[in-house]
Amino acid sequence: MIADFRWPFLLPSILLGPVNSLIKFAERYRSIPDGFAFVVAAAVSFVAAVVSGCLGAFGAMYVYDRGNSRSDDFAVALGGLFAVGTFTFVIVFTFLQKVHHSVSSRTPLFAFYACLVLPVVVTVLSADDMDDHYSLFAVGDWLAILIFGLLSLLVCRRWWHDSD
Repeated sequence: MIADFRWPFLLPSILLGPVNSLIKFAERYRSIPDGFAFVVAAAVSFVAAVVSGCLGAFGAMYVYDRGNSRSDDFAVALGGLFAVGTFTFVIVFTFLQKVHHSVSSRTPLFAFYACLVLPVVVTVLSADDMDDHYSLFAVGDWLAILIFGLLSLLVCRRWWHDSD
């Protein structure tokens, strides 16, 4: 019936359409100034981190107590929000900076340090209300943030080019 069923996949317009649009987007992104590219990368990374962090917060609450409402849900949700948000922010920020120009090992470290500011502020502000029970959650949250942050640095390791 059909002599050669592969012919639709051999057309160059089908294969190269999406690739060309991504290349054009990357070329336009590279043409904007460095400062504006930094702001765009930070804003896009922040939005992606908030969205994925909220999903991580719901996931952490579900894993912790299967969706039952206990009083510890907020502490667990904060840990999931900050841990997954840190991972996403570092990955997306480093990738967008890499698309714009070559990056060094300092780029993901900068993004990781920037992600630590908000958890530090939240921990310091809630230190007065923290008792022995919630301090364990704070330690667990910080451990999750550091593990996810170091994992993101490991993922980003292949994107930077040191001048050494």
